[in-house]
Amino acid sequence: MILRSLLPALAALLVSVLPCKGAGLLPSVQTDSPPPARPTSPPNGATISTQHPTLCCRNVVDALQWAWELYEGAILIEIAYSADSLHCVQTTLLNGHTYHWTAAYRDSSGWSPFFFPHWYFTVVVSAVKEHPHPIRLAGRSCAGFCSSPGLVSRNGTIHYYVNTISHIRLDIVDASGRWLRTLVDRVQIPGDYVADLVQRGRRLSSGIYFCRLLAGDFTATRKMVKLD
Repeated sequence: MILRSLLPALAALLVSVLPCKGAGLLPSVQTDSPPPARPTSPPNGATISTQHPTLCCRNVVDALQWAWELYEGAILIEIAYSADSLHCVQTTLLNGHTYHWTAAYRDSSGWSPFFFPHWYFTVVVSAVKEHPHPIRLAGRSCAGFCSSPGLVSRNGTIHYYVNTISHIRLDIVDASGRWLRTLVDRVQIPGDYVADLVQRGRRLSSGIYFCRLLAGDFTATRKMVKLD
């Protein structure tokens, strides 16, 4: 009898301490998000002949930003953001491999969902240059320089390779070890790559520098002399 008489008081106490609707601990689900993006190119299931395709969605007038995801199987190999409905793939895709991609955009109401199912394409290139680097062929390192950078001209580039899917970071430091700029900072799949020393129009002045390549626990460093 005593317990039954206390039930109304307990119920009132629970109502007073439980959060009301819209004030929960978890964020509420956004019901007014924009519709998913509509992909247009490359056509779904297409065979393409470039290792750096441009992904394209139907333009959305009110879109403020776009997000892109590229997969090989279940592995996310590239994620990027752009101001418009086009994205040029920065990762060098492998000949004969199939890739899946999806995109989303943000307008004043928030982010749209990524479109699903993902579109896919297959890369088929008749002639793909493979750098005959002995370390790469032997598979003794997960990444490295294709050759020592050595002397470079005013518009220099750094050639390097990746043997296994890794998060690659390529930094330029001065002779004292002080960081100057990062040329690459993203996940890359096996292949040969080229990084441009000129970043957003900013060039390195003449001098001695070091290129530092990091891939997981692996690190390689090469000396470089920059000439104007």
